[in-house]
Amino acid sequence: NSGNDFRADVTASGNSNDMTVRQNSGSDFRSTLGLTGNGNNALTNQNSGNDFRADVTASGNSNDVVVRQNSGTDFKSTIGLTGNGNNALTNQNSANDLRADISASGNNNDATIRQNSGSDFKSTVSMIGNNNSVLTNQNSANQLRSTVSMTGNNNDATIRQNSGNDFTSSAVVTGNGNTLMLKQKNGVDFESIMTVGGNNNAADILQHNGADLLATVNMDGNQGQADILQTGNDNESFINQSAGSYNQAMIDQGSGGDLNEANINQSGFGSLINPNQAHINQFGTSDLATINQSGGAGNVAVITQN
Repeated sequence: NSGNDFRADVTASGNSNDMTVRQNSGSDFRSTLGLTGNGNNALTNQNSGNDFRADVTASGNSNDVVVRQNSGTDFKSTIGLTGNGNNALTNQNSANDLRADISASGNNNDATIRQNSGSDFKSTVSMIGNNNSVLTNQNSANQLRSTVSMTGNNNDATIRQNSGNDFTSSAVVTGNGNTLMLKQKNGVDFESIMTVGGNNNAADILQHNGADLLATVNMDGNQGQADILQTGNDNESFINQSAGSYNQAMIDQGSGGDLNEANINQSGFGSLINPNQAHINQFGTSDLATINQSGGAGNVAVITQN
């Protein structure tokens, strides 16, 4: 405690081990933890200072990894998981220039990043496997960046960004039966981009109480569902569903919003029983809506402007 230039390096091999590193009040802290085995717990806690670095790797099953960094500037956390049924949490609070990275390879893993109160936050999560879950939550700050990439089936990813300006969130997902949500609230200059490849995927973007909002969903595959909901003025929404059939798309640019633009493009085939469907709802003035369906038969297109 209370100093500069601290280094902590710990490795453990085996099962049911507990590892804890605490570093407080200073600058230039480094913590490196390495776990091999099953049912292990690792905690890194760094508080009140500048230039913190925490690196944790875990190989095995049913391991829990937690990194907490609070009150300062220039925090970086990196967690790498290999195996099944593992949990990773990074919590960074009351600071500027935050970086959090989690990577996981395996099945039934959970990754959570929480960043609160400051400016210039960046989070990156990369997962390979099935039945994995990702949550990124960034609050009360400007210049937020969050990126999620997932490869596999039946995965769940959520990005939330709240209360500030200049937000960017992006998700790239390949596989089947995946569920994605990007949610941005209370600010100006938001951008959300989803790129989804596979079948039976669901993608939702919700942007509330803002202006100058941009939302884009690019989806390849069959029987996909893409929804965008925006409230505010001067917003743009784009949904592109190509190289697939029997897809559904909906853009709702809520009540009281003006100068909004919505575009849906669908190029796959539909059928009478299972058509491609595109719906746009706009409720303000000087709005623009476009639907293009080029796949042939079995299409439904509805534009509502009030």
